Amino acid sequence: MATRTVVEVRYGTVPCTGRCERARQARREQVQREAREAASRYSDVNDACPYPFGTVDGRTFRAAFFLQRAALAAPTQHQP
Repeated sequence: MATRTVVEVRYGTVPCTGRCERARQARREQVQREAREAASRYSDVNDACPYPFGTVDGRTFRAAFFLQRAALAAPTQHQP
């Protein structure tokens, strides 16, 4: 039996369709892409993040920003 995500709307709940999941994934990827780009321009997430931190987009941005900053700070290893 497949599980279905239920999305709360203003006057009740409706089952989430595959389109809803695809839209959510596309949004997550967009926010992560913005965070990776911002990580090369900003050193502080507070200056870089255009989303409120209490939102899903804000938390997604923050996580991707810090991962990219860590990757940029990591020393590159050259093989002889």
